[in-house]
Amino acid sequence: MSLDQFIEYLNDDELLEVTPESLRLRRRVLDTRVRGRSNKRAREAVGA
Repeated sequence: MSLDQFIEYLNDDELLEVTPESLRLRRRVLDTRVRGRSNKRAREAVGA
């Protein structure tokens, strides 16, 4: 994928790591339990 394609593909909970050799997608929060809690809090804050 190109840099532009990665940027379009990103979700709100992901980061793009750019190095001279590669492009990598990373989760902001790696622990799935913590990520679930933060997603739930974000949904509650929006009121969805």
